[in-house]
Amino acid sequence: MRVSSLALDLTLVLLCCGPVTVATAQPSLPKGNIPADIHPGVREQLERLHSPNPVDRGYAAQAIGKLGAAASPAVPFLASMLDDTSALEWRAQFFTQGALTSPGELAGEALAALAREGSSFPPGVVEHILSALKDARSAVGAAIALGALKESRAIDPLIVLLSAPEPKSRRVAARALGEIGDRRAVAALIEALKDRDHQIAASAHGALRAITGQDFGVHFADWEVWWSAEGPAWLSARGPGEFDRHVKDLTQGNWVTKVEAAAALGRLRDVRAVQPLLAVLDPAHHPEVRKAAALALISYARDKRAMRALRDLAAGDPNDDVRRTALEALEKIEATKP
Repeated sequence: MRVSSLALDLTLVLLCCGPVTVATAQPSLPKGNIPADIHPGVREQLERLHSPNPVDRGYAAQAIGKLGAAASPAVPFLASMLDDTSALEWRAQFFTQGALTSPGELAGEALAALAREGSSFPPGVVEHILSALKDARSAVGAAIALGALKESRAIDPLIVLLSAPEPKSRRVAARALGEIGDRRAVAALIEALKDRDHQIAASAHGALRAITGQDFGVHFADWEVWWSAEGPAWLSARGPGEFDRHVKDLTQGNWVTKVEAAAALGRLRDVRAVQPLLAVLDPAHHPEVRKAAALALISYARDKRAMRALRDLAAGDPNDDVRRTALEALEKIEATKP
């Protein structure tokens, strides 16, 4: 099986000299646990996940990630194979060396793809992925998945992973922290700009830009000056308790208070705000509240839930002003794209 990427014909191959962890070579969930009533295409790939051939397992994980919401039943199986470390490589024709990966990492990428499509992740599965983040064998795949899940409980172990000896672990940790968007990661990401691996510094820069809204390139000294001068004020403006207070006002206040709370949550740029903002887009809420929430979601344009909700609002809200505001929000987001 081959996949096309960047106009190259890529083939997944097993590196015979690479590590193969026999005890965890397949999902720990047995094939007999595959639900009987799932989509035939999903069943086919889940059965393939249990192949003794690491290449087949890698291709199966990749295929599941492309199946969208129908593949939700595959989530526990993918999570149970994050520690599959069989060494694989994406190799292009005429090239002797390609990108290294493993079935476990490809499972993490598939979980991330399903998370972005809104697939259901049972709490027990999320707990398993969090535990996998602390295991060197499964950390990369787990980090990829948790970043897409925007799981705030992953912040501390991801910061630890920024100091891992393996460059890929550090790079993936930086990217995941940027996706989650939690302010607690800023100091560690600034420090990561000093990494000798330019890809890791670039990933840390992208994460800092996403979290803070600032952009000083990959220049550690400039970020350090900003952090020393404005970091305390920037953090205090987003201090403990403020997020909870605004969410409480958004859910329990009168419509004027809700409008102010929505605007404040937009300014906070805290990814936890997406869900409560989405909740007040329902037509049962005052039109001004829905408009304020739509504008606040501009700050969370990287979140597919926010973009999907804005498109739905622009197309189907019963109020003309709300639809116009949603369209304006989408236009502003589009205008900021590089």
